[in-house]
Amino acid sequence: MPVDRKDLQRTLIKMKRLYVKDPINAVRGQHMIRQLHAFSIKELKRLKVSEKKVFLKKETKIFGAHKPKKVDVAIIHEEAGPLIIVSIRSQMSSFDNNFKNYIEGLSGEVANLHEGYPNLVVGLIYMLPKETIQMNSAGKRETHNLHKKEKLFKPMSYRKDVKDSPSKFEHIAYLAVDFVKDPPEVLEDIPADPTLRIENFYDKLLKTYQKRNPFLNIL
Repeated sequence: MPVDRKDLQRTLIKMKRLYVKDPINAVRGQHMIRQLHAFSIKELKRLKVSEKKVFLKKETKIFGAHKPKKVDVAIIHEEAGPLIIVSIRSQMSSFDNNFKNYIEGLSGEVANLHEGYPNLVVGLIYMLPKETIQMNSAGKRETHNLHKKEKLFKPMSYRKDVKDSPSKFEHIAYLAVDFVKDPPEVLEDIPADPTLRIENFYDKLLKTYQKRNPFLNIL
């Protein structure tokens, strides 16, 4: 089932309003990214994930193999523990500052979770704007190479089974957005790889979970 594009656009509109009103508070206070947390919960409910069988939680702590980790969105079973996790990240400026190191750090975070729960299905949404919403003192917007960054996501995506590398995500959605437009728009040409688009991201997470855990129905 494709994501609700109208609801996604409403979410992006709210995110832009928060950023324009107070950029620092929107980012550092996580008010902006929490809009995607709420969107993710709604999408999982649209897929008929039953809250009678599992808990749908935002910003909860999971005890990984090496250390506890606060995760953005999680489907948790009372006895089996975490079943599906959605990690959500974004950068609204300074796009090239330590970007590669940051991405490599995400691989370590997901490995910590997978080594603690080998069957766990973990998805990553990484949102990047086409350019900064606000202009700098020179009257220009910061831009960057979105296509180049896409190449870093593919190798760390599509963990096929428990024998595959724990440092890979089961699925990744690379969400490239033009926030300068009103209303904001998801870019149609980025990512070029259709497997990295957000359209069927949540559906793929659920299908991977069902294939890996047929004995525990969460619908």
